[in-house]
Amino acid sequence: MSDPGNIGQTRALGLVGRGVVIELVRRKDLYVLSILMSVYLMAVLAFAFIGIENASTATFLLNLGLTLAYFSAHLLALLLVARQVPDDLENRTIYPMLAKPVERTTYLLGKWAAASLCGFLVFVVLGGLVWVFVPAMEPYHTGMLFQMLALQAVSLSLLAALAQLLSLVAPKGVTIVLCALHVAFGANLLGFMQARLAGLLSPSVLEWVFAYVPNFSRFNLITRYTDGIVALSVGEFTGLVAEGAIFTAALLLVGACLFRRRVL
Repeated sequence: MSDPGNIGQTRALGLVGRGVVIELVRRKDLYVLSILMSVYLMAVLAFAFIGIENASTATFLLNLGLTLAYFSAHLLALLLVARQVPDDLENRTIYPMLAKPVERTTYLLGKWAAASLCGFLVFVVLGGLVWVFVPAMEPYHTGMLFQMLALQAVSLSLLAALAQLLSLVAPKGVTIVLCALHVAFGANLLGFMQARLAGLLSPSVLEWVFAYVPNFSRFNLITRYTDGIVALSVGEFTGLVAEGAIFTAALLLVGACLFRRRVL
């Protein structure tokens, strides 16, 4: 026989996620990003009407559009998940939810999963519109396309887990700023820090330390796709998926431990 408690928590997971989706629809973030993306698509249509004469211009427009979709999806997931726990505590809506009862871990998992899924759907929709509107004047590798989509899901899941953890220990404004900077400039900042510490620590120690810092640029294959580069090897792709999964699981575990110990 199935455990009624497990069924309850499964339903609770869906209810918590549904609440996140409802909040997304009610907020203005999605509509603002949609308007900005519409401006880009109108510009692409204008280019197409005038005539795109060379493949490099089409590749640039495709790369720009997919990059806008990338940042839009990550920003939306970040804004969504960073507000969940602080707003629920501030509005005291968390107490009736946990009294149903919904386990604290289930509550966090529902918030994280819904924010990750919303971000991925936004990328698929916006990226799909870009892919349809921009004329394909160069060959693109289908395998790389699917790898790019898969690693976008990994990247969004990792960002949602990181932002959720930070939202438990820092104000939501600080969480949003730190995560946004890490996604946008994390690779450059990590490279700068490694260069500055090169004279103080051995290369092996630096490599070990920075291996425990997630680098979102590693999961972004947009430029590789638009440049027509072939798909990653199975080993390299599997390694990236495993890296993202391990980081995400670790952040979720730490967040769950902190949240269970927290006095509400």
